[in-house]
Amino acid sequence: MKRKKYIGVFLAAVLILCSCTGCWGSKELTDMVQVIGTGLDNAENGQTKLTVQAGSASTSKSDNKKKSAESQIILYQKTGNGIFDMVRDITHESNRRLFIGHNQCIVFGKEDAQKGVKNQLDFFLRDSEARMNVNILVSDSTAEEILSTQTEDYDMPAVGIKQLLEMQQANAESVSTDLMDFSLALASETTCPVASMIHLSKSNGKPRFVVSGTAVFKKDKLVGTLDEEKTRGYLWAMNKMKNGVVNIQSHSQPVCLEILGSRAAIKPVLQANHHLTVHFPISVKLGIREIKNQDGISYDELSKQLEQDVSHLIQKKISDCFHETQLYGTDIYGVGKLVEEKYPQDWDNIKDKWDTLYRNSIPEVSVEVKVKDSGEISKTYG
Repeated sequence: MKRKKYIGVFLAAVLILCSCTGCWGSKELTDMVQVIGTGLDNAENGQTKLTVQAGSASTSKSDNKKKSAESQIILYQKTGNGIFDMVRDITHESNRRLFIGHNQCIVFGKEDAQKGVKNQLDFFLRDSEARMNVNILVSDSTAEEILSTQTEDYDMPAVGIKQLLEMQQANAESVSTDLMDFSLALASETTCPVASMIHLSKSNGKPRFVVSGTAVFKKDKLVGTLDEEKTRGYLWAMNKMKNGVVNIQSHSQPVCLEILGSRAAIKPVLQANHHLTVHFPISVKLGIREIKNQDGISYDELSKQLEQDVSHLIQKKISDCFHETQLYGTDIYGVGKLVEEKYPQDWDNIKDKWDTLYRNSIPEVSVEVKVKDSGEISKTYG
């Protein structure tokens, strides 16, 4: 009886000890260098140049407690055929290993993106520390230039880029694509990936990052770009214009309106002869935020005119963007996926010629605009 009692006490003690242990196989932060941003550029002989930005995550210049820029940023660069090998080679320069769990962005140089990015992304998709929400961008020059430049706003470019993307997303002026979105599009039979375009402006001698326009990929290769206006057309069509500003001329005078809400859908219609029409029904609610020289015009007259003008503006942006993607043969909207879901019996007969079908499809854009808010002042002018 006593023997059983002793065995019970022993087992209880073992369980308690096991529950009180620390994290087995834990990794101390002091043993690692945190990767903040990574860049990939084309190099000679078909190789890739890797730029790694590492350091502390505190970047705002308003932070009075931050260290100097020199102590914050560490730049590593390697050239080779595989990302994993280059990352391992960096250990020859550092007594701490790289930790990519805090990586904020992956920037591709333009030439590298044109060559193809699938093999390079393989490392980030396989590594257990990598995050799928890391942002994908394409530089109009090189990734090295972007990640090695300190702006007057941020000492650490990678975190500055992350915050800039978040701000642009709130204003609905550029796309925001992460590793998950990009890899899902790559795995699709028809949908083509997009990414943010980033530029380095050097006006007044002070470098500043500008996120503007969209990089358009065919499979994993960069084939073209969309300017800011066409990018907004893409965002309207993809139901990603929840807020932001619309500037328009009414009666030859500028009017600024705020987007209060937007609803959009993509509805493909495949006819018996495999003629494809892509419908874009859009519904938008706006508020008047600034008007100049509209004396003598009633609110009802003004709002109706604005609704017509904005409707035409949105129709043009969506149509222009769609036609541009047709020239590239890039279905960035996922129309092919929608056709496959809606017409599964027809899909097997048309999927091999989807590029041609998409290039010849007809977009039909219908936009319903309502000006619901005139602001706090009187609704009658004059």
